[in-house]
Amino acid sequence: MYKNKKLLAIVVARKGSKRIKNKNLIKFCNKPLIEWTFSAAKKSKYIDNIFISTDDKKIIKIAHKNNIDVPFVRPSSLSTDKSFVNDVIIHSLKWFDQQYESKFDYIILLQPTSPLRDEKDIDKAIEIIVKNKSDTLISVAENNFPLQWIINLKKNQNYYKFDKNIISKRKQDITNTYFLNGAIFISKIKFFKTNKSFYSTKTHIFKMPYDKSIDIDTHDDLLLAEFIKNKKN
Repeated sequence: MYKNKKLLAIVVARKGSKRIKNKNLIKFCNKPLIEWTFSAAKKSKYIDNIFISTDDKKIIKIAHKNNIDVPFVRPSSLSTDKSFVNDVIIHSLKWFDQQYESKFDYIILLQPTSPLRDEKDIDKAIEIIVKNKSDTLISVAENNFPLQWIINLKKNQNYYKFDKNIISKRKQDITNTYFLNGAIFISKIKFFKTNKSFYSTKTHIFKMPYDKSIDIDTHDDLLLAEFIKNKKN
């Protein structure tokens, strides 16, 4: 709890993955990837309840080992590679409404693919959204390259018309841009139930350093994240 606001954290992890087989269970610095998110959530000073929505028996076993609440097995209809995480969260909130008398004020989405995000990041984000009374908060990191240097090429396209007034600028002369790093999503539960989204017309942006913002999607991401983690240790 923070400033009398109750906080519910949800970890989402379905069975299977496309680019990395069983990604949520793959070893990262000698532990299953998902355990790093469990650890960060448990160390938070403010989170009141942590639970996981999954259809994977192996993940459920790891969750129990880490004293993470597994209130249900996620329905198969919400466990395909085409399922939307927002629908998974709505399903979870409906379950909590039916089973728990105590009401929560904020929902925090923590994805297992962000193992470098820690409890300090989570707690700082919570402090910011509660103090500013924002509806939603999303974590970001600064782009290594300006958006102006990114070009869209159609299939088999070999030529491109550049705007020399932009492309010739030095990087330090171009406005900084940021990308969604997938580490932390927070919303007022009332807002999320109505809008089914972490995005609003006034979403608070929580900036995180790049070395905490690796989102594991490929084996290269995994190697880079492990290098950063080991270097810090």
